[in-house]
Amino acid sequence: MKSTHKLYNGTIELSFDPGKHVYTVNSENLHKKGEKVESVTRVLKSIAKPALIAWSAKMASEYVERNLKPGIPLSQTEITNLCYDAKRAHRVKAEDSANLGTLAHEWFENYMSGKDPSTPMDRDLRNITEAFLRFVHKYDIHPMALEKKLYSLSLNVAGTCD
Repeated sequence: MKSTHKLYNGTIELSFDPGKHVYTVNSENLHKKGEKVESVTRVLKSIAKPALIAWSAKMASEYVERNLKPGIPLSQTEITNLCYDAKRAHRVKAEDSANLGTLAHEWFENYMSGKDPSTPMDRDLRNITEAFLRFVHKYDIHPMALEKKLYSLSLNVAGTCD
């Protein structure tokens, strides 16, 4: 469902369509009417991240180490499949981490909005939520806003602050 937010003392109207993940801006002062605005996430994806090259090589190496057994011969097909899967190991790890992050984010948001989410059954997710709770209680965290939509006039980008 599309949401609209008044910013800059009501002079900017920022709309967000979550289905398309598109931000648009309306402002009479800036002569903008439904102008699409790049998201911070999309802008950041275009920045080179050299550390990811070494990380993806590490994921491939660890995959080969886990799946190649000393003394066990492999057929040409098995070698080809091992190499193919090793090349994809970083993507699989990133997708798994992203899925876990999405579940954690949903749990955090429910907790911070006053709901009482149940303790996750998944061990990794439970460890993340327990660490989150320790942090929140240790520093007495109270949110000012959840999922706050933001827009930068100078950069002409928009995003959602978690």
